Amino acid sequence: MDIKLVSIDMDGTALRDDGSLSESVLQAINDAAKCCLIVPASGRSYAEIPDEILEIPGILYAIAANGASIMDVKEDREVYSDLIMLSTARRIFDKLDCLGLLFLAYSEGVTFCDHKNMEACVAGFARMGVHYSKLLERMRFVENIGAYFEKANRHVEKIYIYEAVGKKREELMTFLEPLTEVSTTSSNPINLEINSVTANKGAALAWLAENLSIPQENIMSIGDGNNDLEMLSYAGLSVAMGNAVDSAKRVASYVTLTNEADGLAVALQKFLPHLSP
Repeated sequence: MDIKLVSIDMDGTALRDDGSLSESVLQAINDAAKCCLIVPASGRSYAEIPDEILEIPGILYAIAANGASIMDVKEDREVYSDLIMLSTARRIFDKLDCLGLLFLAYSEGVTFCDHKNMEACVAGFARMGVHYSKLLERMRFVENIGAYFEKANRHVEKIYIYEAVGKKREELMTFLEPLTEVSTTSSNPINLEINSVTANKGAALAWLAENLSIPQENIMSIGDGNNDLEMLSYAGLSVAMGNAVDSAKRVASYVTLTNEADGLAVALQKFLPHLSP
């Protein structure tokens, strides 16, 4: 198979559980980028995609916020977006505040957090380790997210709820059900991610591939979570990580080793013939 584009999820795929990037994975991505287009495809905001990856010379585009945005990396400009309208986002913000849930809002490549949630946000990322706590340096804290977005007239790429479980999750899902303009996904068992109903990594990948005239059969996608399913389904060759959720493994063409065992490097070496183990 002649692979011309490889879309790669970040957390749980390229990155280890602590958010670090191993030397072997970074080297494999560097090597792969010399012969085909490598596209980071993350649930993260654009500002939170690791610099070590974005600085690789062959990486020209990045999919961020679960497909709500595609950035031209070299020109630092957005070429595609699929956003939550501000009026809908405000309703969701208000509900999340009523439920007392910690949430983040992604907009224009940046992650925003409400001041009242700052302490919990800092503590939560700190528990995840140094590589995740560093993300706080790129986060913007505002007095009130809803009021700030209203004044700035900012639409929203994604709303991320850090921990939505039990009755609060049930109540939130009941609230969201009639909002047909948005959909939910998750990248781990307890979080919840809200995007435009038409925004997902697969749709963004399809747009990019069509605009670059790259056929589906020449695309490889690698991921581990529920938010990777559309991307894995779109690609001609799909790889699930050994640590992937069962739904990702079911749609994948191949299951590699876990992210802790450098499964991404193994997959790239297996399917890109010029790469040597």
